[in-house]
Amino acid sequence: MLKKLKYKEKLNKEYRIRVSEKRYHFTKADWIGLFLVTVIYAVFAFYNLGAKEAAESTWESKEVNQQLNIDFDRVHTLSKITYYNGQYGKRDFDLYVWEDTSRTWKIVKNIYMKSVFSWGEEEITATGSQFCIIPRQQPTAIIELALWDSNGNKITPNVTDENYALFDEQDLVPEKRSFENSTYFDEIYFARTGYEFLHGDTTYEISHPPLGKIIIAVGIKIFGMNPFGWRVIGMLFGIAMIPVMYVLASELFRKREIALVTTIFLASDFMHFTQTRIATVDVYAVFFILVMYYFMLRYMRTSFYDTSFLKTCIPLGLCGFTMGLAVSTKWTGVYAAVGLAILFFWQMYIRFREYRYAKSCPEESSNGISHQEIIQKFVPAFVKTIGFCLIAFVVVPALIYILSYLPFVSGNEGDSLLKRMWDNQQFMLSYHSKLVATHPYGSKWYTWLLDIRPILYYFSNIGNNQAQSISAMGNPIIWWSGLLGVFYMGYRIIRYSDFTAKYLLIGYLVQLVPWMLITRVTFIYHYFGSSVFLILILGYTIHLIMTFLQNKFGKKKWQKRILCGYVALTVIAFILFYPVLSGYPASHDYVQTCLKWFSSWPFV
Repeated sequence: MLKKLKYKEKLNKEYRIRVSEKRYHFTKADWIGLFLVTVIYAVFAFYNLGAKEAAESTWESKEVNQQLNIDFDRVHTLSKITYYNGQYGKRDFDLYVWEDTSRTWKIVKNIYMKSVFSWGEEEITATGSQFCIIPRQQPTAIIELALWDSNGNKITPNVTDENYALFDEQDLVPEKRSFENSTYFDEIYFARTGYEFLHGDTTYEISHPPLGKIIIAVGIKIFGMNPFGWRVIGMLFGIAMIPVMYVLASELFRKREIALVTTIFLASDFMHFTQTRIATVDVYAVFFILVMYYFMLRYMRTSFYDTSFLKTCIPLGLCGFTMGLAVSTKWTGVYAAVGLAILFFWQMYIRFREYRYAKSCPEESSNGISHQEIIQKFVPAFVKTIGFCLIAFVVVPALIYILSYLPFVSGNEGDSLLKRMWDNQQFMLSYHSKLVATHPYGSKWYTWLLDIRPILYYFSNIGNNQAQSISAMGNPIIWWSGLLGVFYMGYRIIRYSDFTAKYLLIGYLVQLVPWMLITRVTFIYHYFGSSVFLILILGYTIHLIMTFLQNKFGKKKWQKRILCGYVALTVIAFILFYPVLSGYPASHDYVQTCLKWFSSWPFV
């Protein structure tokens, strides 16, 4: 009898019945704090995002040796040619001048256009009144040309029906190529593919699922094929991550000040800022991952013993839907989905333990829930939940994934939607598993943890000892402190079986561990998905520290002053590094003296 009572006490302690928790209630103070952080961040995010206008009418060559004549009314000596390349990368054309004496075309220079939707220029020396260009590859698309005389003046040739598209938007020719008027880094793949989706052209970027590029295409459709158009939706998703982070932190920590602090950390993190202002797909995947983890948290805070089955389906269904969006954007969504599976089955195990406890004392009740009711509900609720999950986490994501291939053009006429999708899966698997490449900014996963090797997306000397640069890295104040928090979470799990620590560490590790096994070249931006959970871990660590200090010393002003000082330090770091994150002009001396803390930080 004594042994049975001890067993029952153990069950009561370890497997106690948990009731559903209510959602965090937003107060006026919550809305004001969230509004201020979001608006301030949005101002920085919107500033100098990119030109809102770009040349668009295009001359396209589809025939071998197709010649385009460029004639002037008089003889000019050319010193420079500026071009804006269209949708086909790695194209070149020959520039010729007509020689009256020999009555032949003489080649002036071969002009190589590497990047798509990007301005470039070449210095030339040629004198004459008649010129022509002949592309070497087919097809070649040139959006705009500009010619400059020996005095540095832009000169416009006689405009004809044949060459009109090349010289009709001369007012949009910039003084110099920059990230503000051209694609940079991997935008040459993703912005181009967004354009192709809108025009029904063969899809170029096929190493990732289509959804992120479809979202980029939405911005292009609304604002045009210009830098602002292909970046704006990603930037809006970056802004939207601010309230998502606040809501998630509020649910986890149930404390307004800590939720606000955690949100400020996200707003001042370098990686979040840079990755949401470049037209790649990472921002969409990470956004959907944050949202799907929020819905899983809502489900884990709900018990099917005291809540109707249909109500429990709402957070589960939304979680599965956003998981489908994440996976359809980038395969890193699959890594995060593994974390969802761990969290879900952990929750089912908790329900099962509660069921076992109820069976040990069926005549009793806990937290207002009859044990008999638990015994009766467990099996049917478990079966129905598993059945619903097969729909929410298998059928729905599969449909989203397949439908994301609707604008995908394989180049093989007659391919069905399923064939296009399946063939692309085979290519992606082969590409990512067999890729052999090197890159000057490649870095191993363990270097990401300490911010050792940022990636330089863009750099340009602009004269007067100044340069523009855009780098992807983490805010060192946040990342270094957050890494200590990761180890502390491990301690909390072992010592206290801390629910929040488990939840956060799972979200962090499932997106980091797979990169430990990958042998292909990797970059610090692959840490982006883990970094948002690192920020949550830091927020929770601070919450625990503040709680400890208040319990030991009572609520003191110096505690909040220390916290405010630390938060201010992260914001100051963001402001100091803002030039090398945003492309804002900065002097070489400032960057070298104040920002280049380590020789491996490639800002200049």
